[in-house]
Amino acid sequence: MWPRPSALLLLVAFALLSAPRPARALRFDLESGHTKCISDEIKVNSMAVG
Repeated sequence: MWPRPSALLLLVAFALLSAPRPARALRFDLESGHTKCISDEIKVNSMAVG
């Protein structure tokens, strides 16, 4: 009693689309009128706070 191919395809597509993806974002909270230096030397897989 196997599932129909279309149901299996739908299940596989749903599993692939709902898989977690790595985040690729940067967020900087900059105050108006202040100077910030943002370095290109931030290491991979690290979090810079300051």
